Amino acid sequence: YRQLLGCSGLLIVTTENRTALNMYSKVLSELTETSIQREVHFIELLLSCNRAKLNKSSSLWELYKKLYSEYQGRIKFEVWRTIKLSCDQHFANYYCCNFIRWYYNQLEYQQREAFIKQYIQFAMAHVSDPSIWTVLGKILRKNDLDCILNFVESLPVTTWPPFSAVLEFASRNMDIIPIVKERWEQKEGVVFYKGTVIVPKEIEDDLNLRTQYLHDGWKSLLLIKLGHLM
Repeated sequence: YRQLLGCSGLLIVTTENRTALNMYSKVLSELTETSIQREVHFIELLLSCNRAKLNKSSSLWELYKKLYSEYQGRIKFEVWRTIKLSCDQHFANYYCCNFIRWYYNQLEYQQREAFIKQYIQFAMAHVSDPSIWTVLGKILRKNDLDCILNFVESLPVTTWPPFSAVLEFASRNMDIIPIVKERWEQKEGVVFYKGTVIVPKEIEDDLNLRTQYLHDGWKSLLLIKLGHLM
């Protein structure tokens, strides 16, 4: 128990310390499932805390994967709560989103159905987060496309990440490109600089005009990139 406490303390202080992680893994292998449950909860708390050093630790996320692979179905994992809190705490949380993609691939068909519905709503609440939308683009299904396109139009969306999800999805499902191009129109006169929409100075202070320009700009950029895929 003393060794476990020592390893747990090292994880908090030095998350990328491979020696500490190896020691911790060794101690875990000698525990009962009841004790493992406690440690999984501890790891979930670290991954969902507001400290970036812990929350964004690639080693902790890899450890969480390992524990899930070995013990899921035998002990309780609060995966959705952990990833939701982790992404809420830190913008563009790459390692958390990498775990999300891995986790989705572990699910059975019906579980995937429930997960992706929940994840789409989650992504819509984080419209500017590139990591969250990148994952969505990789797990999106064809019957979810209308939902995303409707969402983009309804706000209207003025940031690139939701459009990038459509682009990522289209790169693997080329047959949806004509659907998007038929639905959306590329606007003339939109100015870009290094892949970013540049709002003209004369409309910068007009919220409505600025919003519409950004929306049309990102939509036009997507259509250009979709054209390059064909």
